[in-house]
Amino acid sequence: MKPWSTILILISLLNTPLFAQDYPQKEVDLEVLADEIFGFQDLDLNYQELYENMALLLANKINLNTASAEELRFLNLLTEKQVQSLLEYRTSAGTLLSVYELQSVPGFDLNTINKIISFVKVENAEGGSLLKRIFSEENNYLIARYHQPLEEKQGFTSEVPERKFKGDEGDLYMRFRTSKPGDFSLGFTLEKDAGEQIILNTANKQYGFDFMSAHVQLLNKGKLKNFIIGDYQTQFAQGLLLGGSFGYGKGSEAVMTVRRSNLGFLPYTSASETGYKRGAAATYELLRHVYLSAFYSNALRDATVGRDTLEDSSISSFQATGFHRNENELATRHRIREQHYGAVLNFRKGAIDGGIILNRLAYSIPVDRDAQPYNQFTFEGTQLTHAGIFMNYFP
Repeated sequence: MKPWSTILILISLLNTPLFAQDYPQKEVDLEVLADEIFGFQDLDLNYQELYENMALLLANKINLNTASAEELRFLNLLTEKQVQSLLEYRTSAGTLLSVYELQSVPGFDLNTINKIISFVKVENAEGGSLLKRIFSEENNYLIARYHQPLEEKQGFTSEVPERKFKGDEGDLYMRFRTSKPGDFSLGFTLEKDAGEQIILNTANKQYGFDFMSAHVQLLNKGKLKNFIIGDYQTQFAQGLLLGGSFGYGKGSEAVMTVRRSNLGFLPYTSASETGYKRGAAATYELLRHVYLSAFYSNALRDATVGRDTLEDSSISSFQATGFHRNENELATRHRIREQHYGAVLNFRKGAIDGGIILNRLAYSIPVDRDAQPYNQFTFEGTQLTHAGIFMNYFP
C-alpha cells in the first residue's frame, strides 16, 4: 500500500494553447494512451515518469513540416513505410498547409491520423530574431511539486549521528522549460529529496538545491544543426556506445519499441541524478547528407572511495540513488570527476543511416571494484576508449 502523502502540483502553461486551431482536438487521457502503446502493464516501468514525458510531448508537438525521420520514429506511432511516405510527400508536394493534408499522404488512414494528431502540428518557419522568438514563444511551462509523507521516516529519528537525516521531511521539485521544436529550447530543473538540505556549502559542492540542472539548445541555424550547452543526453545508433535518452521500452509492437532512434543530442530535463552529460555538444553538416557530431562532458559523480593511505586511492563502487540525506550519503557525493568526449560521423540519405562512433571516458580516480563473481569483466582503471560502426536500412 502506498503511504499517505500530501502532494502539491502546480502546472503553469503561460499563454499556451495546447492544440492547434486548424483541426478539432480530442481530449487526451494519458492512461488510456499509454495502454494503447504498451498493450499490457509492465511492473518494471515507471509510469509516473512515462506520463510526465508523454505530457511533455503533448506540450511540445512535432512540426510535420520540419520533423526529421528520427523525430517521427520517436513517436513510436508510425510504421517505417509511413515515415518514408511522409518525407517523400514533403519533398514532392512541399510543406503541408494543414494536418488535414495527411489524408493525402499515401499510407495514412484515419486511424493513424487519430493516433498522432495529439502529438503533431503544422507550422511554417517564423521570422524575427532568436531573442524575439524566445520571449514571444507561447509553449512554456513551470512544474512545481511538494510531497511530504504523514508517516515519519526512521532516518529523521535515528540516534546514530552518521545516519540521521539533516534536512526536513519535504520533497521539493521544480522544472521550467520554454522551447520551439526545431528552433530552440532552454530550461532548468531543481530537486531536493526528503531529508536533504537546501544549503550553501562550497566545501561539499552544495549550492542550494541538492540537484540542479540547466540547458540551452539551438537547432537548425544554417549548417549548425544542433548545439547544446549545459546538461544533455546522447542517443546515437542503437545506444550501445552512446545512449540513454527516454524510450518507451517494451510494448505490444515488437520491432518499433526495440529499435532506438538516432536522435543525436537532446536536452536533459529529468530529476534523475545519473545518466546525463554536462558540458557542450554540437552537430554540424559537413557535406550534403554527411554530419559531424562532437561533445565534451565534465561532471562530478557519486562514488564510494576506498582508502589505503591518507589520500583517496580508488573508487570501489558508484552510487546511483541520488540521496544525500545524512553523513554517510554525503560522504559519497561528487567524489569523482568524469570526463567524457567523442565524435560521431554520420551519413543519412533516404533509407540509409550509418556512421562511425569514437568516444573516450576518463576518471580522476582509478576505478577498482571489489572482486565478486558478478563483476569479473567490469571496467577498472581511469580511462576507457570506445569505437564502433553502425548501419540502419529501411527497405
